[in-house]
Amino acid sequence: MKIALLTNVDGQAISFNESGVLKVYQKEKNNWNLMKSIVFGLTEAMSFKEIRFKIRTMVEELDDCKLIGVADVTGIPYAILEGLQFTIWKIRGNAEDYLEYIREQEEARKIEKPKPVEIAAPVRNGRDGYYYLDLKTILENSERDNITSKKVLLPFIQNTSFTELQILCSHIPHWFEQEFQRLDLQADIEELGSTRIKVTVTPKAGC
Repeated sequence: MKIALLTNVDGQAISFNESGVLKVYQKEKNNWNLMKSIVFGLTEAMSFKEIRFKIRTMVEELDDCKLIGVADVTGIPYAILEGLQFTIWKIRGNAEDYLEYIREQEEARKIEKPKPVEIAAPVRNGRDGYYYLDLKTILENSERDNITSKKVLLPFIQNTSFTELQILCSHIPHWFEQEFQRLDLQADIEELGSTRIKVTVTPKAGC
C-alpha cells in the first residue's frame, strides 16, 4: 500500500493551497519507507488551467498511489481529485503519525460489508417547493472523499418536484450542465466571494 502525505519542511500536515512536499510512503514488512518526495504548491493567483496542470503533473508522479493525507483541500483542487478517484484523508500535526491509521482504515474498508450511509439532502427553505443545500459545508466536513456532489444532489433533482433549489458551493460541479439539460432545469449563478457560489436551480418554463 502506498500513501502520499502533503507536509511542510518539518513534516507537519499542510493544506493543498500551501507550498510543501508530497511524500509517498510504502509499507514493506513492518516499516514505512519513503519512496518519493514531490515538491508541490498552488497559489490563489493560479488560473483553473494552471491548477489542473499542476495537479495532473503531480498525479503522474504519484503513479499508482491513490491515497492522500492533507490538512485540508477544497474548491477546484478537491473537484479535480474527486474526478480522478483519489481517497483523501484529513490529517493534523505530524503527518507520519497517520500512516498506520490510514492503512488500517483502508484495509478494514476492503473487508467490511458496505453499510448504508445517510447522505445529506436539500431541506425545505420556508415555502413548499423551495429547497436549500449548503453543499460547500457538507463536502468540506466529510472525513473522507466518499461523499460527492453527485451523490448528494442527483437523487433529489431526479425524484423531487420543486419550484426552486438554492445550492451554496465552492465551485460548479462538472456534471451540472449535462444533468440539468437532461432534466429540463436551468441555473442562475451568483458569486458571493472568492470561494462561495450560490446556484439557484429552477425548472425551465413550461416543464
